[in-house]
Amino acid sequence: MDWSIDENADWLSVDPVVGTNEQLVTIDYFPNADEERIEEIVITAPAAVESSLSLYITQGEPSPILAIDPDTLVLSASADNTYFTISNEGMGAMLWLISEDESWLSVDPESGRNNGEVRVNYNTNRGDQREGEITVFAPDATPSTLILSLTQPSINGSIVSVQPDHANQGDELTVSITGLETEFRFLSEHSEAVLERDNRRITSSNVNILSNELLDVNFEIPMNAEPGVWTVSVEDVNNYRISLREGFSIEAP
Repeated sequence: MDWSIDENADWLSVDPVVGTNEQLVTIDYFPNADEERIEEIVITAPAAVESSLSLYITQGEPSPILAIDPDTLVLSASADNTYFTISNEGMGAMLWLISEDESWLSVDPESGRNNGEVRVNYNTNRGDQREGEITVFAPDATPSTLILSLTQPSINGSIVSVQPDHANQGDELTVSITGLETEFRFLSEHSEAVLERDNRRITSSNVNILSNELLDVNFEIPMNAEPGVWTVSVEDVNNYRISLREGFSIEAP
């Protein structure tokens, strides 16, 4: 059975256009920058029972593609602002909306069309390091939702190591706490280090400040302290607090 293919569209092509019996036919097509379009391909085989068949090719209207850059931001500890961009890497119109639920940051603008630059304003972080998310939603795009992740360190610095970082129930020990960009020498005489797990606290018996980034504390671990990992924090009555999550472990003897 000999056959031939006839098509007149300028946005697609077939190969081969003639053949014998069973063969694979490749259809190549260009991107669609306009409305949905349909093309009829006619296959003719004079010797066949059905000498003519039609194949209809439908190509949908162009689809926007949502992109953001960057998709993560590390902010400064002090109040400031920064920017990220939203772009349409596909075709067709793309409307977008921004949502965020963090009280310490805001965005401007909150909506737009196709490509745009968004300003992120944020407050000083006087507590522990914190994370936030900004959601960009474009209902007609692929993907329809992207998330920008943000991290803001504490202006008080951070705890980078605890040595030793473990103890048994009933132990009494001295623990060295090392900070980064901390100013331990400015802590008041009422400062303390604590171990925290759920609603439980173990408070240090004294704090010996050796430098801005190093202090020693004494802990007495109760016999009934829950085994597992604990958060290590340094606190002061002047609203100073830095923590190392899961920085210390307590084990049964």
